Amino acid sequence: MKLGFTPLNAQILDLDEAFKLASELELQFVELSFDAFEILPSIQSVQKVKELTRATGIGTTVHLSYVDLNIASLMPGVRENSVARTNRGLEYAAEIGAMLGVLHSGLIPLRHPLMKQFAAQKLEQSLTEMLPLIPVMLENLALDGYDLLRGVGELEALTQKAGEHFGNCLDVGHALVEGCTTEVSDGSSSGGIENGLKRLEEYLHGLSNLQHFHLQDNDGTSDAHHVLGTGSIPWQDMREFLKNFSGTINLEINGSADEVRSSVKFLRELLA
Repeated sequence: MKLGFTPLNAQILDLDEAFKLASELELQFVELSFDAFEILPSIQSVQKVKELTRATGIGTTVHLSYVDLNIASLMPGVRENSVARTNRGLEYAAEIGAMLGVLHSGLIPLRHPLMKQFAAQKLEQSLTEMLPLIPVMLENLALDGYDLLRGVGELEALTQKAGEHFGNCLDVGHALVEGCTTEVSDGSSSGGIENGLKRLEEYLHGLSNLQHFHLQDNDGTSDAHHVLGTGSIPWQDMREFLKNFSGTINLEINGSADEVRSSVKFLRELLA
């Protein structure tokens, strides 16, 4: 298992500060935001990232862009631009030597079955147009009615169709919120923390190519990205799975460096 954190969530924009914290905590990588690079390239230049990686031995992963981006869009111009931006992110990730990229799977403004079918086709097309430069992890989302994919079955089916360059990122907080607001696969009634926990378990055991985690905590009502151990995620139930996981685990914790420190301490004590 390799452990890292997302500087942007921790309100850290300075790369030196981000790599310094990762070194202090003996982490193996930092997860950089390509949205941040698009907005202000100078804070995350290729040269700077490579220099820090060489100096510290700390690697990188990249969260590919999702702001104003929709790779499942029914609007040709929007979809084409989204794929182009994603490919620029993949080129950036490959240039800095990132281990993988994390990708959101698309939005649909209308839940009509026909529109969902068209959007699913556009999403599959977009994945075929992405540059096979690094492994891409399709992330579970389903936080509101605009997210196209729902449940482990849809995400698993898409990943299998996408091919060998694609795997999955499981965001445990997203899974909990999804289950608290939608029906779980066994047909039980929607809503409530019990269904949130069921949905998380479905994702945990239903993704055949799970390679990357986003760990955070929340109470099931919103994607809060709280410190581990302060919400409703069943960490003790997940202990053995995480302990035996051989991929990468990223802490997406809102707040500051202290919140990251607290989450690292919690996770290491959990897995000890």
